Amino acid sequence: MAKIIVLCGLPLSGKTTIARIVGKILGIPVLDRDDIFRFLFGSSGKVESTIGGMYQFKTSVCHYLLMLIALVQLLRGKDLIIVGVFTRPKRQKDLGRLYDLVPGTVKIIACYLGCKDEREILRRLALRNQDSDHPGGLHDIKEYWKIAEAAQPLPMRAYSLDTKAPNTAEKCAWKVIKYLGR
Repeated sequence: MAKIIVLCGLPLSGKTTIARIVGKILGIPVLDRDDIFRFLFGSSGKVESTIGGMYQFKTSVCHYLLMLIALVQLLRGKDLIIVGVFTRPKRQKDLGRLYDLVPGTVKIIACYLGCKDEREILRRLALRNQDSDHPGGLHDIKEYWKIAEAAQPLPMRAYSLDTKAPNTAEKCAWKVIKYLGR
């Protein structure tokens, strides 16, 4: 039976990096909402804010395409790893619909940075900001805390994955693979 594997969590939680490692090991394609954003809109150039306006509209379009592609893959009997934030109730509701569609086919891994260490957040933010092609509008630690404060816990069952050091992306990927039973 096909599986949709969802890696979700706040920005900087390592979900995309982990998803790509898992995808490579298991031979499953990975589709990140940010990849859809880049394809449709190019890089944001770090100009748009993550809160409100056109950026919100663009990310909504990308979210719905991500969910549609996941549904199509599921109906085709193909595995897929999808990556998204899913911290807002409306996005969680969409994920819930996919989760409830065919019980047991959607596996959710909730990535989180299990510390409030600003140094670790700043380190990850600096790494992300080196990627000039990253479409995310997250610029600084103040925006990170705003997003973190507004985040809602997932209302459905998920495997919680703490990505803070010393858990490297590779170690986290193997934990995901073990959770998936592969």
